Amino acid sequence: MSSSNTLQSEYQLIQLSIKEKYSLSHPLKAYFAMVKKEFITLLRYPVELIGTFLFIGLIVSIFILAVQSFVPPDSNKMIESSSIVLYGLILYGMTVDGLWDMGLSISEERRMGTLESLYLSPVNKFMNLYGRITITMFLSTLISLFCVSIAWFIVGGLIINNVAYALLVILLFSMMVFGCGLFFAGVTLKLRELASVVSSLGQFLVIIFSSMLTPFSALPSFLLPICYALPFSYAVDLFRSLLIGTETELLPIFWEWIVVVTLAFITPILGYRYYLRCEKKVLKDGTLSQY
Repeated sequence: MSSSNTLQSEYQLIQLSIKEKYSLSHPLKAYFAMVKKEFITLLRYPVELIGTFLFIGLIVSIFILAVQSFVPPDSNKMIESSSIVLYGLILYGMTVDGLWDMGLSISEERRMGTLESLYLSPVNKFMNLYGRITITMFLSTLISLFCVSIAWFIVGGLIINNVAYALLVILLFSMMVFGCGLFFAGVTLKLRELASVVSSLGQFLVIIFSSMLTPFSALPSFLLPICYALPFSYAVDLFRSLLIGTETELLPIFWEWIVVVTLAFITPILGYRYYLRCEKKVLKDGTLSQY
């Protein structure tokens, strides 16, 4: 009888161990676990969090004040120009936070020596990556609202139209950022420490060729083919045009909606496929843990 009870207890312990081991293999559990981990990490450094808000607010103030120095203060052009710069900065912040931080977070896991153990666990890899960007995009949204408040206070008002459609564009833009972030995460696995160099260069190119701080009409004509080739350009043009209430510059508004919606659903699929290819290569070469 005693032996039977012992065997039953051991069996229950084995079942519990297996359940704990594979509990995170479920996509939603893996997603919420990663969101919780990123949220705890965010709250662990409150001074850095507050400093981020103050730093971004300072950058927005500098840009808005720079616009005021070139535009007459009593004209509607100042409000329009300030709105163009602000809305571009909002999308640029989301791009930096979502696109580059996803890849650099993997690089940080590798640097700390925890990436290999993460891959040995049964965690759903897609939800692991998606969980990384959720808190980042949430924080970016709060920072965007903070920036709008600062710009409104400095300028005395902003041009805001079609808010519901603009929010939809932001949602689609976030999906595009996630897809491109998956692509960059794959690049990070392959390039290792060079990923930070690619990140810095990429941020510079995106803000220029996607014309986030200026209208597309202000760019030299020889740069426009590059603008058309970048997926972010259409979302930037559509978002800015909807809020300011002007015509779109790259394509007619109907076709820009088509392009933005299509890219929002295609880029996550293509990005994840590329990430899996890079993951398979580094696992085959045995370079996953090399920084």
